[in-house]
Amino acid sequence: MSQNDFLDPYDRLIEISILGRTAQVPNNNTLLRCFQYLCPEAVAYGRFCWNNECGHSSIEFKMSESDPPQKARACITEAAEGMLITSLSGELRYALRDFLRQQE
Repeated sequence: MSQNDFLDPYDRLIEISILGRTAQVPNNNTLLRCFQYLCPEAVAYGRFCWNNECGHSSIEFKMSESDPPQKARACITEAAEGMLITSLSGELRYALRDFLRQQE
């Protein structure tokens, strides 16, 4: 499996859901890096600080349908198999627009 320079080492892809759309992303990586894996150019040039300071990577997620949503920042939250991302900041929604559009 080819590793991208911006990703932490990973050995497999895991499945997560982003606003109801299924994505295969690298394990052992933060959600923001996983989003960059899906939309490399848009996320790389987004207004993200990558270190939990700017707030542009705010999300809400659940680990199952019955769980209450948790607020987090994609820049410091590691992706987990089965994660359900239920809300994205405006900046993330814009950066992921191609992924979200192709899944409609």
